[in-house]
Amino acid sequence: MLRRLISPDAGIAVRFSIFAQMNHMNKAAAFILLFSIIIPILQAQSPPPVTYKVVPVHSFEDLYRYHDFYISAQPEVARLTFLKDQGIRTIVNLRTEEENEVFREEEYDEKFVAEKLGFSYIELPIENGPGFTPENQAEFNSLLDTGTPTLIHCSSGRRATYLFIAYLVQERGVPLQEAVETGKQMKYRSPLEQLLDKEIILEIATE
Repeated sequence: MLRRLISPDAGIAVRFSIFAQMNHMNKAAAFILLFSIIIPILQAQSPPPVTYKVVPVHSFEDLYRYHDFYISAQPEVARLTFLKDQGIRTIVNLRTEEENEVFREEEYDEKFVAEKLGFSYIELPIENGPGFTPENQAEFNSLLDTGTPTLIHCSSGRRATYLFIAYLVQERGVPLQEAVETGKQMKYRSPLEQLLDKEIILEIATE
């Protein structure tokens, strides 16, 4: 009875419609499978972090430029004026309160002069050795997240270099050894390399 109700042409149309739907479903499944393979590959091939060259500023002792950052020893007034002209807007002083007090009595009041010149002035006291903590590093990193051209200094530039190396690794995705090589062009020093007269390759242990 059913066979008589459906014409041969109608049967062909029904079979064609079912085939088309199945074909469409197969294409959709193929696309889903394709994207499930491609997306992880694209994510694994993310572009490498952008790095910049260290440029020593020969007009001043222990002053180094890295893109929008300057790493420095304790700046004199002439250095602050120079950096103002270079577009620096923020100063991060890593010297301890005791160091700043002695310098203020013997030389000049850096905070007063810096603010007079129009800098945003920040003090983050980091004691050499005991001050190298994850908490201090996190606070330091947060100060550089604004994208503002910044001078980072301590007494000799060494503490500033160490914290900046860690910042490059943690916040900019720079490989550790590459960040260390950047630091070596500034004030990073490894006494063990000097004692052994060999380069030491560093890597971060996997958990």
